Amino acid sequence: MINAENNPYSSASSDSGVGGVENQKQTEQTRAIDDDDFELPDNWPEFDFHRKKSCLLSRIFSTCVTKAINHLELVQNAIERKEEETKAGRTKRQISFSKTLPLTNPLEVVGRGGQLIDQHPHHDLLEDEILEEVLLLLARLDRERLRLINLCENENRVRDRLKENIDHWRLKRLVDLPLAVQKEHDACITDITELQWHIAYNARLAEKVLSKIDLSRTWHRQLEIEVNDIRQTIPLITEKVQTELTEITRVDEALKETEHELMLSRAKNTDTLDKCTKANQRAGTERDEIRGEIDKALKSLQRIAGKLQASIDQHKAYEKAIRDAKSTVKKNDRTYEEEVKKRDVARADIASSKLKLATIGNERERLQHDIERLNTEFDQARLEEKLREDHRKQELDALQATATKREEKLDKILKKEREKATVIDEDERKLEKIEIQIDRDKKSLTRFDQQRGRDAEMLRTVTENLQRAFYTNDSISTDMKRETEKLQKEEDGMRTTMEAVRRQIHEESNIIAMLDKHLDTDNRELDFLNQTETIRAEEAERVATDLQSKFDTLTVNVTTLETTDVQTKESLGSIKHNLLEINETYVREKDQLSNAKISIT
Repeated sequence: MINAENNPYSSASSDSGVGGVENQKQTEQTRAIDDDDFELPDNWPEFDFHRKKSCLLSRIFSTCVTKAINHLELVQNAIERKEEETKAGRTKRQISFSKTLPLTNPLEVVGRGGQLIDQHPHHDLLEDEILEEVLLLLARLDRERLRLINLCENENRVRDRLKENIDHWRLKRLVDLPLAVQKEHDACITDITELQWHIAYNARLAEKVLSKIDLSRTWHRQLEIEVNDIRQTIPLITEKVQTELTEITRVDEALKETEHELMLSRAKNTDTLDKCTKANQRAGTERDEIRGEIDKALKSLQRIAGKLQASIDQHKAYEKAIRDAKSTVKKNDRTYEEEVKKRDVARADIASSKLKLATIGNERERLQHDIERLNTEFDQARLEEKLREDHRKQELDALQATATKREEKLDKILKKEREKATVIDEDERKLEKIEIQIDRDKKSLTRFDQQRGRDAEMLRTVTENLQRAFYTNDSISTDMKRETEKLQKEEDGMRTTMEAVRRQIHEESNIIAMLDKHLDTDNRELDFLNQTETIRAEEAERVATDLQSKFDTLTVNVTTLETTDVQTKESLGSIKHNLLEINETYVREKDQLSNAKISIT
């Protein structure tokens, strides 16, 4: 016999078809019941109650009945063996059982006693032990019955629970199946709409590709036309490049000539600078000599100052006149500064003043003649004054000698200045820088105008002084004062001329620097032209190569577009075929779903 503890799958649980937690509960109940049972004897036959035998002819069987049958067979076999051994009569006992009550009532065994008819020697049959075993077996059968009743109730509960679960799942299937069918139907509809959209989209893409192919073909034709035009214009471009190269060679030759002229002009410029430095040195030495002579004259004038005490009032008047003259000089300086400021404004009018340059040159010569004429008149007036004032000749001989020396030095300086001006004019004509010469001429004209005004004022003052001398004072003090004023004015004139010479030298140096700058700019422009011509030639070659490469790429693109057009047409045909198949499958599946729905309902 196989114990229930060793095999948790009992016959009842195996027949019911329920597993899981319910089987575990039933096995626990059987274990609790089997723990209370007594041990079976050693010679008890083993029987597999869990295996269904065909001899029983039934699916449901009771283990207690089979145990009782087996036990009775064992008892009968033992009795027969014992009778065969003894062969000494028989004993007969009857045992009757009452109906079983619930588990709370006690178990009762009612029997009937008998009297031995024959005194057989069967006291070795162990009848008491057999009875005890039978009673134990009956008690165990009753307990097994109660256990089976509990198991049957549990099986009934499990069956009810299974029925409820089956009903629940049937209802759930009735609810979920239409929803699933509807969901699949909606999914099929969405798939069909998506496929239709993809078909339309692919059709639009095919139309766009066809339009692009047409555009590319038109562009290809236009590019072929442009390439042919460029091929026709390439010889013209090469001729143009050759002409430009010849022009560049000419420009190089002209540049070499200009460089040669520049070298010559620079050499002349160095010569002029050397002459200017020498002239400045000579002028400095002469200036020092003049200053020494002026100092001597001042000393002589100081000696003569003692004689001028009688004419202090007239001297004050003359001082006032000198102050007025100084104020006029300051005004002239202010006007000169204003004219300098206007010089920048006048540069804008250089274009219009080019036409007047010839007339300005004539006026400059006329002004020079006027200045010489005024100088001659001034000399004549001085001679007349000497003739009238012979009685003062002894005192004024030294002063006249110094004045003549200064005039000679002034003439020398003017001659040197004219020579420098001629050299500068020659350089300017060679280098064709007329605008700078115009500025210099305008400056000189303004300076000559100022000098002419000064000379006019000087002549006016001289005439006034002469008239006053004729009518008011014939004394030596007035004459000496006039001479001192003249000497001071001459000294101022000398200073102004020296400053003008310095300005001219500075302007000449500026002109030379500007000429150098212009030559440098011309060199840079020539280099830039050479670079631009080389760049143009390279760009022409690059454009030709680019056009050829574009033509090749366009041919490749046209071929690829034609192949893509064929592929798109094939893909559209395959997509249409797939769409027809999908529609057929959709109709078929729809019919199947409708039939399944009808069968479910």
